[in-house]
Amino acid sequence: MIEAGFDVTDDDLILQIISSSAKEIDGRLGTAIASEFNISDESKIGHGGSKKAYLLPDGRILKIQGFYSLINAIATVTDEVSFYNRIHKQLGPECTRLLLADTEPAGQGIPAQIQERVFQTSTAIALAQKAGDPDLAKLLEEAHHSNPLCAYYLFEQKTRNTGLVLRDGKLLVVAFDTAGGGGEDDDIQYLKEQLLANGDTRDP
Repeated sequence: MIEAGFDVTDDDLILQIISSSAKEIDGRLGTAIASEFNISDESKIGHGGSKKAYLLPDGRILKIQGFYSLINAIATVTDEVSFYNRIHKQLGPECTRLLLADTEPAGQGIPAQIQERVFQTSTAIALAQKAGDPDLAKLLEEAHHSNPLCAYYLFEQKTRNTGLVLRDGKLLVVAFDTAGGGGEDDDIQYLKEQLLANGDTRDP
Protein backbone atom coordinates (compact mmCIF):
# COMPACT_ATOMS: atom_id res chain seq x y z
CA MET A 1 0.00 0.00 0.00
CA ILE A 2 2.90 2.31 0.66
CA GLU A 3 4.20 1.55 -2.85
CA ALA A 4 0.79 2.61 -4.20
CA GLY A 5 1.17 5.97 -2.50
CA PHE A 6 -0.58 5.26 0.77
CA ASP A 7 1.16 5.28 4.13
CA VAL A 8 -1.11 3.34 6.44
CA THR A 9 0.55 4.74 9.51
CA ASP A 10 -0.91 8.21 9.10
CA ASP A 11 -3.49 8.08 6.28
CA ASP A 12 -6.96 8.27 7.83
CA LEU A 13 -8.75 7.09 4.67
CA ILE A 14 -6.72 3.90 4.37
CA LEU A 15 -7.16 3.22 8.07
CA GLN A 16 -10.92 3.53 7.55
CA ILE A 17 -10.78 1.03 4.69
CA ILE A 18 -8.80 -1.46 6.76
CA SER A 19 -11.18 -0.98 9.67
CA SER A 20 -14.19 -1.48 7.38
CA SER A 21 -12.72 -4.70 5.96
CA ALA A 22 -12.16 -6.04 9.46
CA LYS A 23 -15.87 -5.68 10.19
CA GLU A 24 -16.66 -8.53 7.87
CA ILE A 25 -20.17 -8.32 6.36
CA ASP A 26 -21.09 -4.92 7.78
CA GLY A 27 -17.99 -3.39 6.22
CA ARG A 28 -18.81 -4.97 2.86
CA LEU A 29 -22.35 -3.62 3.03
CA GLY A 30 -20.90 -0.11 2.88
CA THR A 31 -18.91 -1.08 -0.21
CA ALA A 32 -22.04 -2.34 -1.97
CA ILE A 33 -24.01 0.81 -1.10
CA ALA A 34 -21.12 2.97 -2.34
CA SER A 35 -21.28 1.01 -5.59
CA GLU A 36 -24.83 2.29 -6.09
CA PHE A 37 -26.72 -0.87 -5.17
CA ASN A 38 -30.11 0.20 -3.89
CA ILE A 39 -30.19 -1.82 -0.65
CA SER A 40 -31.17 -1.04 2.91
CA ASP A 41 -32.39 -2.73 6.07
CA GLU A 42 -35.87 -2.76 4.53
CA SER A 43 -34.69 -4.80 1.54
CA LYS A 44 -32.81 -7.39 3.61
CA ILE A 45 -34.47 -10.79 3.18
CA GLY A 46 -32.09 -13.18 4.90
CA HIS A 47 -28.66 -13.98 6.25
CA GLY A 48 -26.40 -16.91 6.99
CA GLY A 49 -23.12 -17.47 8.77
CA SER A 50 -21.10 -15.51 6.22
CA LYS A 51 -23.64 -13.75 3.99
CA LYS A 52 -26.48 -11.26 3.98
CA ALA A 53 -29.10 -11.26 1.23
CA TYR A 54 -30.89 -8.18 -0.13
CA LEU A 55 -33.72 -7.92 -2.63
CA LEU A 56 -32.80 -5.72 -5.58
CA PRO A 57 -35.37 -3.59 -7.46
CA ASP A 58 -35.24 -5.96 -10.46
CA GLY A 59 -36.27 -8.93 -8.28
CA ARG A 60 -32.85 -10.56 -8.09
CA ILE A 61 -30.85 -11.08 -4.89
CA LEU A 62 -27.59 -9.43 -3.85
CA LYS A 63 -25.69 -11.80 -1.56
CA ILE A 64 -22.97 -9.92 0.31
CA GLN A 65 -20.18 -11.91 1.85
CA GLY A 66 -17.68 -11.01 4.53
CA PHE A 67 -14.24 -9.99 3.29
CA TYR A 68 -12.28 -12.86 4.82
CA SER A 69 -14.80 -15.58 4.00
CA LEU A 70 -14.99 -14.37 0.39
CA ILE A 71 -11.22 -14.48 -0.04
CA ASN A 72 -11.20 -17.97 1.48
CA ALA A 73 -14.00 -19.15 -0.81
CA ILE A 74 -12.26 -17.82 -3.93
CA ALA A 75 -8.94 -19.32 -2.87
CA THR A 76 -10.49 -22.77 -2.41
CA VAL A 77 -12.78 -22.40 -5.47
CA THR A 78 -15.92 -23.08 -3.45
CA ASP A 79 -17.65 -19.74 -4.08
CA GLU A 80 -21.03 -19.78 -5.80
CA VAL A 81 -19.93 -17.98 -8.97
CA SER A 82 -17.05 -20.42 -9.57
CA PHE A 83 -19.36 -23.38 -8.97
CA TYR A 84 -21.88 -21.99 -11.46
CA ASN A 85 -19.14 -21.32 -14.05
CA ARG A 86 -17.70 -24.85 -13.74
CA ILE A 87 -21.10 -26.44 -14.35
CA HIS A 88 -21.81 -23.99 -17.18
CA LYS A 89 -18.50 -24.80 -18.86
CA GLN A 90 -19.12 -28.54 -18.71
CA LEU A 91 -22.82 -28.67 -19.58
CA GLY A 92 -23.64 -25.44 -21.39
CA PRO A 93 -26.30 -22.84 -20.58
CA GLU A 94 -29.47 -24.89 -21.14
CA CYS A 95 -28.57 -27.75 -18.78
CA THR A 96 -27.08 -25.38 -16.23
CA ARG A 97 -30.35 -23.47 -15.98
CA LEU A 98 -32.13 -26.75 -15.20
CA LEU A 99 -29.83 -27.34 -12.23
CA LEU A 100 -28.77 -23.97 -10.84
CA ALA A 101 -30.08 -20.52 -10.12
CA ASP A 102 -28.44 -17.89 -12.34
CA THR A 103 -25.42 -16.46 -10.48
CA GLU A 104 -22.89 -13.79 -11.43
CA PRO A 105 -20.38 -11.47 -9.75
CA ALA A 106 -21.83 -8.24 -8.40
CA GLY A 107 -19.05 -6.19 -9.94
CA GLN A 108 -15.36 -5.42 -9.78
CA GLY A 109 -14.18 -5.07 -6.20
CA ILE A 110 -17.61 -5.83 -4.70
CA PRO A 111 -17.56 -8.91 -2.44
CA ALA A 112 -20.99 -10.17 -3.44
CA GLN A 113 -22.91 -12.25 -5.95
CA ILE A 114 -26.09 -11.35 -7.80
CA GLN A 115 -28.43 -14.31 -7.98
CA GLU A 116 -31.82 -15.15 -9.42
CA ARG A 117 -34.49 -15.19 -6.74
CA VAL A 118 -35.88 -18.61 -5.87
CA PHE A 119 -38.56 -19.82 -3.45
CA GLN A 120 -36.89 -22.13 -0.94
CA THR A 121 -37.87 -25.79 -1.25
CA SER A 122 -37.94 -26.14 2.55
CA THR A 123 -40.49 -23.32 2.77
CA ALA A 124 -42.60 -24.81 -0.01
CA ILE A 125 -42.62 -28.21 1.73
CA ALA A 126 -43.61 -26.62 5.04
CA LEU A 127 -46.47 -24.71 3.38
CA ALA A 128 -47.73 -27.88 1.66
CA GLN A 129 -47.73 -29.74 4.97
CA LYS A 130 -49.49 -26.85 6.71
CA ALA A 131 -52.14 -26.85 3.97
CA GLY A 132 -52.75 -30.55 4.63
CA ASP A 133 -51.32 -31.72 1.31
CA PRO A 134 -48.72 -34.43 2.15
CA ASP A 135 -48.62 -35.60 -1.48
CA LEU A 136 -47.43 -32.18 -2.65
CA ALA A 137 -44.90 -32.04 0.18
CA LYS A 138 -43.57 -35.45 -0.87
CA LEU A 139 -43.42 -34.38 -4.53
CA LEU A 140 -41.38 -31.30 -3.61
CA GLU A 141 -39.02 -33.41 -1.52
CA GLU A 142 -38.55 -35.82 -4.43
CA ALA A 143 -37.95 -32.92 -6.82
CA HIS A 144 -35.24 -31.63 -4.49
CA HIS A 145 -33.49 -35.01 -4.40
CA SER A 146 -33.84 -35.52 -8.16
CA ASN A 147 -31.59 -32.55 -8.96
CA PRO A 148 -28.34 -34.41 -9.84
CA LEU A 149 -26.18 -31.81 -8.08
CA CYS A 150 -28.14 -32.57 -4.92
CA ALA A 151 -28.53 -36.31 -5.44
CA TYR A 152 -24.76 -36.76 -5.77
CA TYR A 153 -23.65 -34.38 -3.03
CA LEU A 154 -21.99 -31.71 -5.17
CA PHE A 155 -23.11 -29.15 -2.59
CA GLU A 156 -24.74 -29.16 0.82
CA GLN A 157 -27.93 -31.04 -0.11
CA LYS A 158 -30.44 -29.53 2.32
CA THR A 159 -33.91 -28.50 1.17
CA ARG A 160 -33.17 -24.93 2.25
CA ASN A 161 -30.36 -24.83 -0.35
CA THR A 162 -32.59 -25.49 -3.36
CA GLY A 163 -35.56 -23.48 -4.51
CA LEU A 164 -38.41 -23.28 -7.01
CA VAL A 165 -38.26 -21.13 -10.14
CA LEU A 166 -40.73 -20.80 -13.01
CA ARG A 167 -39.16 -20.94 -16.47
CA ASP A 168 -40.96 -21.34 -19.78
CA GLY A 169 -44.09 -22.51 -17.99
CA LYS A 170 -42.22 -25.20 -16.04
CA LEU A 171 -41.58 -25.24 -12.30
CA LEU A 172 -38.00 -26.31 -11.58
CA VAL A 173 -36.12 -27.06 -8.37
CA VAL A 174 -32.66 -25.52 -8.71
CA ALA A 175 -29.63 -25.28 -6.42
CA PHE A 176 -28.82 -21.79 -5.22
CA ASP A 177 -26.74 -21.98 -2.04
CA THR A 178 -23.79 -23.96 -3.40
CA ALA A 179 -20.87 -22.44 -1.49
CA GLY A 180 -20.96 -25.26 1.06
CA GLY A 181 -19.68 -27.72 -1.54
CA GLY A 182 -16.39 -29.56 -1.30
CA GLY A 183 -14.85 -27.91 -4.36
CA GLU A 184 -14.48 -31.03 -6.49
CA ASP A 185 -11.68 -30.71 -9.06
CA ASP A 186 -14.09 -31.71 -11.80
CA ASP A 187 -17.72 -31.61 -10.71
CA ILE A 188 -19.18 -33.22 -13.82
CA GLN A 189 -16.61 -36.03 -13.94
CA TYR A 190 -17.37 -36.72 -10.29
CA LEU A 191 -21.09 -36.74 -11.08
CA LYS A 192 -20.54 -39.21 -13.97
CA GLU A 193 -18.59 -41.51 -11.67
CA GLN A 194 -21.40 -41.42 -9.09
CA LEU A 195 -24.00 -42.20 -11.76
CA LEU A 196 -21.99 -45.15 -13.08
CA ALA A 197 -21.42 -46.43 -9.55
CA ASN A 198 -25.21 -46.60 -9.23
CA GLY A 199 -25.65 -48.37 -12.56
CA ASP A 200 -26.94 -45.21 -14.27
CA THR A 201 -25.50 -44.74 -17.78
CA ARG A 202 -27.32 -41.49 -18.56
CA ASP A 203 -25.32 -38.35 -19.32
CA PRO A 204 -25.54 -36.07 -16.26
